[in-house]
Amino acid sequence: MKLPRLLSLAGMSASLVLATGATSKPKEEDWRSQVPTFRIGLVEQHPLAQDREAIARIEKAYSEALGLQARVYVAPDFQRLMQAQADGRVLYGIYSSTAYAAASLFCNCIKAFAAPKSANGASGISSVLIFRKPAPESIDEIDDFKIGTGPSDNLTAHLLPVRNIAPDGLPLSGEESFLVKAESASALEALFLKKEVDGLFGWEMATDDSQATGTLERLVEKGLEPDASEVIWRSDKVPFGPHAMRSDLPKELFEIAQTFLIDLKEKDIELYEMLEPIRQGGFGAISHEDYQPVMDVLDQ
Repeated sequence: MKLPRLLSLAGMSASLVLATGATSKPKEEDWRSQVPTFRIGLVEQHPLAQDREAIARIEKAYSEALGLQARVYVAPDFQRLMQAQADGRVLYGIYSSTAYAAASLFCNCIKAFAAPKSANGASGISSVLIFRKPAPESIDEIDDFKIGTGPSDNLTAHLLPVRNIAPDGLPLSGEESFLVKAESASALEALFLKKEVDGLFGWEMATDDSQATGTLERLVEKGLEPDASEVIWRSDKVPFGPHAMRSDLPKELFEIAQTFLIDLKEKDIELYEMLEPIRQGGFGAISHEDYQPVMDVLDQ
């Protein structure tokens, strides 16, 4: 999926181009005056999007933390959100990992700076290839087995493994005869439990804990014996979806926003749960480069 680089910073208005090589850099004490409204974008699927009272609290908290007038913009989907941020109508976006990678390829104008962690301390997930024992001894042997794969747009059950696994040095296309496609994660797990496939692509939490998580945990909950299968391949870690701002905003603003998020759970747990209702481990610092594995997949 090769995404077009449709937009550049050249078309941004002077009031939004806060720190680019094409314009004179504003004085440090002036940057707030150049951001009349600090718009924070999220998509309709975010639980916060349907709660006007919670949105008002988020706007107030960001306004006080950043010293700017913050307003929340609810986009119909990630495509609209990335377009709005590329245009400069939104300066701050809350993304999924895949959407952030797509947005980065779309405009090369945003930078991730913080992402949530799960309650068990995991900061992301990895794609995995799970096999029923006895498993093949090498990735080069997997074409002798049936392997279940998810929908073609599924990051961990299709995109990451297909783009990164190369039996005998030959990259997969996703159309190999030994791959059995499923329409959903549940359907994929059902194929494995019914022994219609020998292995499947799935996901696990990126954590030091040896306890089963993700797909393997779900399989065990559905009746698979804990020692009946093993992971024979895992991808690099993909961090959870980040909070990202336009990369031309001042460094000081990134630092203030990052500190605000990292301290939020301890200072105001109720507000934290409004902003991040799913992953309850607090926010941690993140960088644009941490999402390179996903950008590489989407850019092929």
